[in-house]
Amino acid sequence: MGREKQGCIHIGYIDREGKFVIEPQFEDANSFFSGLALVKVNDKYGYIDSTGKMVIEPIFEHAKNFSCDLTRVKINGRYNFINKKEKLMFFDQSY
Repeated sequence: MGREKQGCIHIGYIDREGKFVIEPQFEDANSFFSGLALVKVNDKYGYIDSTGKMVIEPIFEHAKNFSCDLTRVKINGRYNFINKKEKLMFFDQSY
């Protein structure tokens, strides 16, 4: 659910009663997968936990949702795979 902030719509998360549990602060936000949600802040992507704490800083040019504890991200023009601890797992050589 969004709320206008300084002329822009920002996205947050609400509970079943419609109350914000994570205040609108993101340019874009996805649903939670594997306990983390992909969010966009200042044109970069990172991940939050269910409390709204940024657990993987928004440093990625592009990113996907986690699946099986891995996700594909783009940083410095290259695609890579990271785990939930932001540890680089391996390079995607297909791009």
